[in-house]
Amino acid sequence: MSLDFHKVLSLLVVDETEVEIKDKAGTMKILESLGLEIECVVDRERRKYEKGNVVVVFDKIGGLGSFVEVEVVGEPSEENKSLVMDTARELGLSEDDRVAGKGYPDLLREIGFKG
Repeated sequence: MSLDFHKVLSLLVVDETEVEIKDKAGTMKILESLGLEIECVVDRERRKYEKGNVVVVFDKIGGLGSFVEVEVVGEPSEENKSLVMDTARELGLSEDDRVAGKGYPDLLREIGFKG
């Protein structure tokens, strides 16, 4: 289980922080004591593949379906942007397949998911 924070900076740049949670109950107690409430729980099955600094993730999201994420680990640059786009094309993905600027919680809220 993990706790994630994603901030979209631009079309292809996301600031991500993810921490593994070993004690769910303890973590929830800390967050609640800070006045935070659960907004959304994402049921995710993930397969992750890496080659060099390219990461391809296949996610199956409960209530939404299947998604592919392509990212490059490194600083934003034209070279890395091209690498992401080239990898996506090699996987048979097109611009029309892109879900830009929204994360899984956003998509789940759009379909009325509560959790």
